[in-house]
Amino acid sequence: MPDLKSLFAHQKTIGRKVVYSFQRWNRDYPGLAIIQHADGRFARDGSGRLLVFQQLARSASDLPYFITNGSTPQGVYSLLGTAVSKINWIGPTPNLQMGLPFEHPWSRYFHQPLAPRQDSLKLYRALFPANWQKYQPMMEAWNAGKIGRSAIIAHGTTIDPEYYKDKPFYPLTPTMGCLCAREQWNVTTGRLLLSEQYGLYSTYVNSPGKNGYLYVINVDDEDKPVSRAEVEKWVSRFE
Repeated sequence: MPDLKSLFAHQKTIGRKVVYSFQRWNRDYPGLAIIQHADGRFARDGSGRLLVFQQLARSASDLPYFITNGSTPQGVYSLLGTAVSKINWIGPTPNLQMGLPFEHPWSRYFHQPLAPRQDSLKLYRALFPANWQKYQPMMEAWNAGKIGRSAIIAHGTTIDPEYYKDKPFYPLTPTMGCLCAREQWNVTTGRLLLSEQYGLYSTYVNSPGKNGYLYVINVDDEDKPVSRAEVEKWVSRFE
């Protein structure tokens, strides 16, 4: 994998807010998402601590990224706003609406009008710095969209995690190939007790700047969840 520092620096040329979802190649292990503001700074809490949000990019089927309902493809998704799902197992916490390449008109994906016959692949590669543009794993989203995958979003969950208590990703729950954040509900009252998804949503919508992009990146093949310490190290090298 190329250096993350160059990717963080390249975001300034895009001029839009960006979410990075760092995952393992083995999607049994949860990843972490962070938000980079349009001005290049990273989202932090009031004490200056980097905000991180746990996400699972493994589908329930654990099928490859190019298959419908397979695990989340790596690459770049266009962020198109937020919504509240009517699907019970996703729940009422607002989600981030994402678009794959080919899923929507290119002008919507790239957040700008395009000239006729403009090279969309060239524009997609331009979302990366030069040292990332030939890194093939970042083409997964492009290829998945081209063959028809769609409706991948970043959402919460009402699925009972106890179904997966023996899995490495517990207490997170897999879904149908989306990025699923941890949520915990009171099974008696139905009240929300914990929501990584709400933290991600609220931080994103309160970040100044226009809708941008979400990058899904497998960082390595270690068999453990992506940790705060790792992400803080990557960010500190940039800052």
